[in-house]
Amino acid sequence: MTREELINELKELRNQLMEYRTADNEQEESHDVLQWFKIFSDNAYDLVYFCDTMGNILYVNRIFEKMTGYKPEDFTGKPFAKLFDETNLKRGMDAYVKTIKGESPEYEVIFRDTGVMCEYKNFPFRNKEGEVVGVVGIARDVTDRRKKAEELEQYREHLEELAEMRSAELKNKIEDYQRSEDALRQSEARFRTLIETSPHGIQENDTNGIITFSNKAHGSILGYSKGELEGTAIWNLCSTEEEKENVRNYLKILVREQPAPVPYIGENITKDGRIIQVQVDWNYKRDDRGNLTGFISVITDITARKNAEAAKEKMQLQLLHSQKMEAIGRLAGGISHDFGNILTAIKNFSALGIKRKVDCDPEVQNIFEHIRTASVRAINLTRQLTTFGQKGFTRIVNANINKVINDLLHMLNRLISENITISVDLAPGLWKIRGDTGMLEQVVTNLVINARDAIAGVGIISIQSRNVIKYEDACKKNPYERAGRFVCLTVKDTGAGIPEENLNHIFEPFFTTKKTGSSGLGLSVVYGIIKDHQGWINVSSETGNGTAFEIYLPAIEEEADEHAEDRIKVSKLRCCGEKILLVEDEVLVRTSTRMTLIDEGYVVFEAESAESALNIFHRENGKFDLVMSDLVLPGKDGLTLIKELIGLNTGLKAILNSGYIDKPIDRSDIEKYGIVFFNKPYDMQEVLVAIRNLLQQS
Repeated sequence: MTREELINELKELRNQLMEYRTADNEQEESHDVLQWFKIFSDNAYDLVYFCDTMGNILYVNRIFEKMTGYKPEDFTGKPFAKLFDETNLKRGMDAYVKTIKGESPEYEVIFRDTGVMCEYKNFPFRNKEGEVVGVVGIARDVTDRRKKAEELEQYREHLEELAEMRSAELKNKIEDYQRSEDALRQSEARFRTLIETSPHGIQENDTNGIITFSNKAHGSILGYSKGELEGTAIWNLCSTEEEKENVRNYLKILVREQPAPVPYIGENITKDGRIIQVQVDWNYKRDDRGNLTGFISVITDITARKNAEAAKEKMQLQLLHSQKMEAIGRLAGGISHDFGNILTAIKNFSALGIKRKVDCDPEVQNIFEHIRTASVRAINLTRQLTTFGQKGFTRIVNANINKVINDLLHMLNRLISENITISVDLAPGLWKIRGDTGMLEQVVTNLVINARDAIAGVGIISIQSRNVIKYEDACKKNPYERAGRFVCLTVKDTGAGIPEENLNHIFEPFFTTKKTGSSGLGLSVVYGIIKDHQGWINVSSETGNGTAFEIYLPAIEEEADEHAEDRIKVSKLRCCGEKILLVEDEVLVRTSTRMTLIDEGYVVFEAESAESALNIFHRENGKFDLVMSDLVLPGKDGLTLIKELIGLNTGLKAILNSGYIDKPIDRSDIEKYGIVFFNKPYDMQEVLVAIRNLLQQS
């Protein structure tokens, strides 16, 4: 062999060696791509498939068995037409023909044997020359979504199965796809299509936590464009320093291949600064020797799901709070019922003792005065409990706030200490409102007591009334504000003020900053009464500079009459021997009320039940002028009894009273029969006035 021939032979060998090296490099790259594809494909919850141009299945992932009932290896090489009935096959074949023609159709068909409905997306697969040599696609099970739209979130349930999809089958499948260079390149193309069309965020990072790949969906979740996240550390996407440290520690556990919680739930911050909740499902990525090289993870935005869970939890807490307050209200109503009867008797007996002071020792009279004062204070607390329990019955009349305040001034001055002054500024010609005067008295009294307790030393409590017209554009301070005519009642003090952190809690039941001596019901009762009267309360306070409560109540179209409710003077309460039927099951209340009525000159017949009352009524031939009955009686209730008695004697007048109402009363019945209602504990002086008013109507 000549020298030139030897040189040519060496060149030929070199060229061949270069070709082998190039082929090895391409094969190694294709191997990596295939590994990516298999990891994602066999861990996806969507069906991934590849068919030739004749409709024969060349590849499906493991989800195929779940959707069809057939194992992937049992159906490889078979036509997909065997999976569908005639109707669904036609739909699938139409889409398949379009794909062979180069289109990428979307369609839905149902598997024949399992009834699973899937949403398909076909893509034409081309060779180097651009010819369509097959169809690659994704199918998603949408059976549940079609059956029940609100269960859309359940589509992520497949992620729980990721940990189970680790086996030698994955390696065997990879070896199957390494049979030829052409098959590897086809796998790479299929993988790229699947990754970029996946609705989930997919990212790859190395063992140092640096993102080496991020698909389009991942960028969209966080507000970044494709490729913009690559090169970023995964913890830089976290919303807080604490979250960043958690991710670093989590990565260390994964790198050491120690057990770690899967999936990882955390917070990410988007490019525009929004905080979102994400779920990250991790998978190890290894080289051919099994060495850990990084991680492939699927990222899902679960913000909506977390918000829904939080909203549900909040609603459950609100329901629990509502049930607790309802139970407390029932307890308060029950307590007020028993106290109401006791206090009614105490107040009546003490009033009788005071009235007969001519025959008594002055010291005894002083004792009676103390008993009456204590009973008044107890009655106020009992009324608060009744109001809080929402078991009272309101007596709605045309009321004048000025008169309510003036009638209370004497008592209010006795409630405060000598170092506190009450300043009153009542507007003349004040508009009337529709309300319960007893409830309004509670509002004023509670606000004054609250103001008194806020003043440590010398101070002033200001009470003011005025007419106010609210316009729409000025109704911004309180969400309950509205346009119209209102009477404004202001109670202001020069006390310590309310700290800002307490302002949002002052109307909550049992909330109090006082160490002793307070039930925490005062302002809660005020709030409930004003709300029931269709009004609202504005509160302004500054620590060290006092507090002002502004109450707005809707005015009615009627001129003010300062003396409208003062029709009967005490001197005109004398009776003319009218007959009264007194129905009361509580002995002390019945006895004290009977003694008071007899003391005023009435002829009283008493009964402890509705049945007894009916017997007395029939025995006296119905010749009664007025019936006064408790609502809650053994057997028949008081309202039913009164209506029956009025049916027998249409001229009969009636007074109904109760300390506890366990079910709603139809106000129309009260008004229809002209019945006057009193909440226990009642004031006998008010009852006597009501009796004279009713009897004078006759």
